[in-house]
Amino acid sequence: EQESTVRLRNDVAALQLELDREKQERAQERSDAAVSAQHAQDLHRAALSRLEAKMSSNSSQTALENERLRKEMADERQMSQAMVTEAKQETARAKAETLQAREDALRWQRATSPLGVSRRSASPHIARPPQ
Repeated sequence: EQESTVRLRNDVAALQLELDREKQERAQERSDAAVSAQHAQDLHRAALSRLEAKMSSNSSQTALENERLRKEMADERQMSQAMVTEAKQETARAKAETLQAREDALRWQRATSPLGVSRRSASPHIARPPQ
């Protein structure tokens, strides 16, 4: 009986050691899992941070490009307005020159023609002056 009790105590001690070893293994596995989860979370945060930085950079580049295009459009508009103004001035000059040429032609015609002939040739509907 004593031998049986010793054997049972040894078995209980062996089982207790086995149980302690398994508890340590489970604790180590939980610790390893926590470290792995933390590492995965850190990688995820880093990836999100890089993505946000890239999006911010793209947004800045887009804003700069939009500003450049706005300036380019404003420059084009200014050039177009200058061209329109210049064309209007040239048209006004041409009209003034044409008007001046007509006036000069009429003055020359009046200066070189007798008064009656000038009126008759200018318009056949004008009556002759009384004689």
